[in-house]
Amino acid sequence: MRKIICLLLAAALLLPALFSAAEGFQPGSVQYSERLQAVITAAHALEETYGITPEMLVYFTREVTPGDNGVWRITWKGDDVFVTALGVYTASVSAGKAAVTWSHDGKANDGSYNSAVWGSEQLRTLLSKVATQHDYSAEWLRAQSIMAAAGDQPNSGAWGSADEPADGEDTELQPQIDDSVQAKDLSKVSLNEAAVIARTAIQRVYGLTDAQASMLEWQEEDVWYRMESGNPQVLLRFWLWQGSEDYTPMDGGYNVTVNVDTGIVDDMHFESNLAGNG
Repeated sequence: MRKIICLLLAAALLLPALFSAAEGFQPGSVQYSERLQAVITAAHALEETYGITPEMLVYFTREVTPGDNGVWRITWKGDDVFVTALGVYTASVSAGKAAVTWSHDGKANDGSYNSAVWGSEQLRTLLSKVATQHDYSAEWLRAQSIMAAAGDQPNSGAWGSADEPADGEDTELQPQIDDSVQAKDLSKVSLNEAAVIARTAIQRVYGLTDAQASMLEWQEEDVWYRMESGNPQVLLRFWLWQGSEDYTPMDGGYNVTVNVDTGIVDDMHFESNLAGNG
């Protein structure tokens, strides 16, 4: 089970504004890949339809798959032993609009852990406990029993062009980079320029205030170059800690992938670290 990285705030302070930039990006500055725009649109619809907030996504792995005719498929699957209880949310994104379904749609759910189906109600309760007690051992065991009863196996994400670890997973988010030298050689965007692009994208996509954005700490020792589909990319990480002993909304890790040939932001996600023990 994951080790908690930061102290936490009660779930009453869950992020109020999901991906505020989803309704339109400011032109002439930071640009976003079609893939990332699809993810933002899907995440916005996920919260509107099912109440799944960015903090809750720490309990899911995400997969992004391009389809025919510009249709994107984004899925969030319950991570680890939560695979059965949380199920799978699937978004289909086309022309800037998303439709989201849940594998547990129509199933009985009384909002408690006694249910074999866990939605936003259980996750809100879970995050509230983690926020104050920094432990979810009992919930982990309950989720494990639900998984075992269904004959399922734990789910674990993997880094790649379509897959990535669960938001907030505290295993290392390290791509298997064999071509970092080539990616660096092909770069037209400097590392510092990529960091500025990433910082700006984080503020706009996650709706950070200027004060919050100024507190983003770039983890300069944790930079990863790679080639993806013939394009040079760099993965950068940022950390936000607003100084309180308690978790403050938007505190956590931000991972941003920038195409260093074009300067376009290819992917990003927020690790709220609202899961763990210790």
